[in-house]
Amino acid sequence: MYEKFSRKRMIKKPIPFRRLAPNMITSGSILCGVMSLVLAFHRHVVPAVWLIFVAAFFDLMDGKVARSLGGDSAFGMEFDSLADVVSFGVVPGLIFYVSYLYAFGGVLGALVISFYVLCGALRLARFNVVHSSGNFQ
Repeated sequence: MYEKFSRKRMIKKPIPFRRLAPNMITSGSILCGVMSLVLAFHRHVVPAVWLIFVAAFFDLMDGKVARSLGGDSAFGMEFDSLADVVSFGVVPGLIFYVSYLYAFGGVLGALVISFYVLCGALRLARFNVVHSSGNFQ
């Protein structure tokens, strides 16, 4: 009897495209961020920086698509913030570290970029929990 009940519970409705499309675009932003991390790690700084711009394009488009399709969700907002931390926090920090701070004194340079990434993550977390009236914050 328990198997029959759990099988019924596991059957779920398919996710509508209007909810899926913005998250697919956000996935493109995370993909660009991770690829940029790998390139920066191997000291290919210029292509890594270009991928940040591609991630910015994806970040711009996911919001536009979500608003136009009416597919915005709490999950999408959190997923977008995670993509922003990776693409616009961790990646620029690592690029700056690889380009300028590595020779400065490994651990001290790592602390400097860690502070930058932490500030960016805290700002995005605050943005997700503080709601203000109006369309733009």
